[in-house]
Amino acid sequence: MALDPRVQRLLAMLSIGGEASAPSEDVSARRRAFAEMMSLTGLQPAADVDHSDIIVPGPGGELLLRHYVPRSTRSVLSPAIVYLHGGGWITGGLETHDGLCSRLAEASHCRVLAVDYRLAPENQHPAGLYDAVAATRWIIDNAMSLEIDPSRVVIAGDSAGANLAASLCRLFAQQGASPFVLQLLLYPFLDLVADTPSRRAYGRGYFLDVAAMKADLALCLPADADLTDPILSPLRSDDFSGLPAAHIHTAEYDPMCDEGEIYASRLAAAGVETRYTRHAGMIHQFLAMGGAIPYAAPALREIGAAVAEALAARRGVDPAH
Repeated sequence: MALDPRVQRLLAMLSIGGEASAPSEDVSARRRAFAEMMSLTGLQPAADVDHSDIIVPGPGGELLLRHYVPRSTRSVLSPAIVYLHGGGWITGGLETHDGLCSRLAEASHCRVLAVDYRLAPENQHPAGLYDAVAATRWIIDNAMSLEIDPSRVVIAGDSAGANLAASLCRLFAQQGASPFVLQLLLYPFLDLVADTPSRRAYGRGYFLDVAAMKADLALCLPADADLTDPILSPLRSDDFSGLPAAHIHTAEYDPMCDEGEIYASRLAAAGVETRYTRHAGMIHQFLAMGGAIPYAAPALREIGAAVAEALAARRGVDPAH
């Protein structure tokens, strides 16, 4: 399918103003540019979803979570989604993904807890991963007070956040006690050294810049990091068994499209219940840019509804409850 016309328009505007994902040594400027872009293009929060911020203990000090509560789940023991935002481990945060998390909560009838994990270069890997582990454990330990059903917890993320989500699934599976019944990966970054057709075809001029990604890795990782380690590159694992069921979404014009599709196929081959969707005509990060890309809002509603259906199947109840 051809590139969506509204996506074409957005890319043209970004090329004039300078893409927020373009290479730059000024991290503060990158963060401001990404935040400004998301404030202009992001989805508006759902009217029927309330949120509050929670401070919890983390391995590097206080850790901030944003708790989204759909009104349909008030005073009801509800499933939950632990959400890890994208941004290349350098940019992004609770504000840039506020609309996406709010709409996902509304569509899935889940409480969503977004994690404000530490970013590089101030905090290199594995700081963000350790924060995600700590946040998950705190949520499970406090599930009852949060009105969360601990038997129906989803781990989710987009882009680099989806990498953390996939790594978290692997870490907990290795410990033999995963709290997750589903992993929701949105245009995931799953192989730090991939050389796929989609990376070659869409690595420049389609929002996500592959040259910037490679430069950013030097900021995110210790100099001696093994980029093929499955904790960093989940696609490079030789064992995909025992992982939670997966819903994986990619975008047709995204450099990361191929690795998401390959990951889905390897999960399925290992016997993991897997649902894969490639969104035609779309680019990386499209779901968070619903203010500029009309397709994003209905796509996110369908994604949330599929999560609700998958969770309801485990309880044999209607997806709206």
